Amino acid sequence: MSSFIVTNQTISNILSLFFWKRRKYCFEYQIENELNLKEEKDFKEFGKQLLKLNIEATNQRYPNNPYLTSKEAKKRIASFKWSDNLKNDMQGLKSLHCFLYQCSEGNIPETELYKTLKTISHRIKDAIIAEIPAYNKAEWG
Repeated sequence: MSSFIVTNQTISNILSLFFWKRRKYCFEYQIENELNLKEEKDFKEFGKQLLKLNIEATNQRYPNNPYLTSKEAKKRIASFKWSDNLKNDMQGLKSLHCFLYQCSEGNIPETELYKTLKTISHRIKDAIIAEIPAYNKAEWG
């Protein structure tokens, strides 16, 4: 398995999905209580937390050759800006899946943040599938 640091746009897609769709896809509790994201400024800072988690996972994957040195990582995290231009919900979900995959190294999957993001990912996925016409037409039972 390999790991890389996702783009700022990938993290921005996740933030936009969480910010705009938390009520639609019924993960408002996780966003507001477990992640403590209530206002727009909280989401902007959360993007930096996501980037830091991704850097940690990637560096755990490559301990002898860290992807970013501590100085480079701090600079990249400090310069992160949320770009709120999500194309659609499916892109947000795919960005979240990519992020989670890149963070599935070392002890990161055991962190509460990673577990909460996985729970949210499942909720969004189930809600999006439920909106697909073919799913609604499929037999139940």
